Amino acid sequence: MLDDIAEEPLYVGSNLVNREETDHLLIVTDDWDGQLWISQDEPPLVKKAIVTYKNLPNSPQYRVLFSNWNFKPSFPPDTFTFTPAKDNFRVQILPPSSQP
Repeated sequence: MLDDIAEEPLYVGSNLVNREETDHLLIVTDDWDGQLWISQDEPPLVKKAIVTYKNLPNSPQYRVLFSNWNFKPSFPPDTFTFTPAKDNFRVQILPPSSQP
């Protein structure tokens, strides 16, 4: 995704995001523009991001605010254990064909 950056990322300046001082960066590609707001505190964390898909009709945007980062989450060990429903069944996946 970052292989198609058209220009070097640009430092826009210092801005507030949720009353926190951040560094605002702009990334420009042929297909999309990205903006990141990164906290000036340690560790630097992404606080806000906007991606604009400039080649799609009406240039849709994806906007997100990040908060309450938790690098030591606590959850039960079975949180990520897959338990299939009783009527589920295994589907055999065929290997890819060697013919075009």
